[in-house]
Amino acid sequence: MGDADLITASALARVETVIRAQLQAEGSISEDVATLPVNVSAWRAAARRVAKSLARPTWTGLDLRGQVVWAELADWPATADEEARQRAATRRAIPGFPDVE
Repeated sequence: MGDADLITASALARVETVIRAQLQAEGSISEDVATLPVNVSAWRAAARRVAKSLARPTWTGLDLRGQVVWAELADWPATADEEARQRAATRRAIPGFPDVE
């Protein structure tokens, strides 16, 4: 394995760590393409690998301008804890959102 391969493997490992943490915390992640340490195809493949390792279905994509790459767990929220986190995030994002259980 050459130096470039090691750099790429290291970058992919870091990308997967970030993706995993965000998917588990919020069910989705988006990143500015200009800041990615790997190309878009590699990032999306990493997101799919992470979701597969979590035994969760996923969608990945790129915005129409090609500037933002994203991944989303297709079954989020799947648990009561995820549902509570989703409601809390919605209340933070939308002032006055009703607190309905």
